Amino acid sequence: MSASDTVEAQGHLIDSGLLSAIFDKIIEFKASYEILTFDIGRTNDDPSRIEMRINAADGPILDELLQQLTTFGAHPIRERDVTVKPADEARQIANRSIALTVEAFAPKVRTY
Repeated sequence: MSASDTVEAQGHLIDSGLLSAIFDKIIEFKASYEILTFDIGRTNDDPSRIEMRINAADGPILDELLQQLTTFGAHPIRERDVTVKPADEARQIANRSIALTVEAFAPKVRTY
């Protein structure tokens, strides 16, 4: 089943090559796009902004494509649900170890 999402990107999209990179990545994933809005900056200081709908073959492909598009500054407009789960035990141990190391090397402050 096909999946779609709306993304936006803002900045110096044309002269930096970001817009071409975004289009190339969409094509690489055999997805399609429809440009909804495209505002081009009128001066070198004005950023451009594009909003487009991307269609992919299925949800997992779309999710991977959206993840890779963030490299080029494109991100989904809508809010997405997230899953929060506890860190695994190894990560908890590593974080405790880092905290203890930082504490051991932190400068000691004396008050008089």
